[in-house]
Amino acid sequence: MLNVTIRQLRAFILVSRERSFTRAAARLHVSASALTVSIRDLEAEIGLRLFDRSTRSVEATPQAIAFLPIAERLLDELDRALEDLHSFAERQKGSVTVSAAASFIVFVLAPAIAELAQIYPNITVRVVEDTTEGTTSRVLSGEADFGVTTLWRTADDAFTAIPLLQDRYGILAPLGHPLTRGDGPLDWSALLPYPIVSLGPEAGIRAQLDHHPKLRSLLARPTYEVSNVAALQALVSRSAGISVVPALMARQAGDRAMAFRPLIRPSLQREIFLVRARRRNFAPAAQALVSLMLETLRMFASDEYISPNLAIDRKGRIA
Repeated sequence: MLNVTIRQLRAFILVSRERSFTRAAARLHVSASALTVSIRDLEAEIGLRLFDRSTRSVEATPQAIAFLPIAERLLDELDRALEDLHSFAERQKGSVTVSAAASFIVFVLAPAIAELAQIYPNITVRVVEDTTEGTTSRVLSGEADFGVTTLWRTADDAFTAIPLLQDRYGILAPLGHPLTRGDGPLDWSALLPYPIVSLGPEAGIRAQLDHHPKLRSLLARPTYEVSNVAALQALVSRSAGISVVPALMARQAGDRAMAFRPLIRPSLQREIFLVRARRRNFAPAAQALVSLMLETLRMFASDEYISPNLAIDRKGRIA
């Protein structure tokens, strides 16, 4: 790899613009001899002459003319990136992209973002609702700074996965449905007479149920399969069928005349993880949002069916 320095690129750009070593040196606040050395070192590194010099003029070679806009763009992007890094460090501004499950967005992420807006009003946040498959893909590609999702199998070596909370599976059914009459848990076998509404196999909760040895046959062929939580709730609220969902997702449906009852034999928990690419650290803006998100999780400490992991510190590490 070529060892080209930022100082050399700045020297190349200014000599190209000024067509004079003297004027370029004055703008860079260096001596003409020091500037000449920088250009010579650059030419030696790339093995190509960049300027034709005479006693009266300095002319860029055709190759240098072609490279000039690229060098200008690279330095401009670098300057802006360094300014952003400085601002990130001060948390004056920044941007964060998060990919997460819908229920987590509603009950944890949204309150955390509202708090972030009060403390750091210049940090912008982009939230993407997605499945487990989509979230992990976005995190790996760098499109999302971090994700919050279900992992139904061991996390890939490319990820760091930190458990955030567990919530209990149960049935979601419209009020007045036979399965909503009464209190306490239900046996999974109680679902057999009724049509089932389910998310598609790309969703983490569906994958967890499909791979459970005692449940895969029960839910193998749902009557209705949908791609998102809003569609699932719409069908259940209109009595098209019942669904098996984790408790946090059932909370999201609380204002749509539906009820949740936990399921037993077996009792099953979903686990939600914070995932990020193993080789990427949180930028300060992302770290600020994660810290507030972890604080928001504490409101579930007394919930009967939702158990937050309170052993995580504000930097997203197991204490």
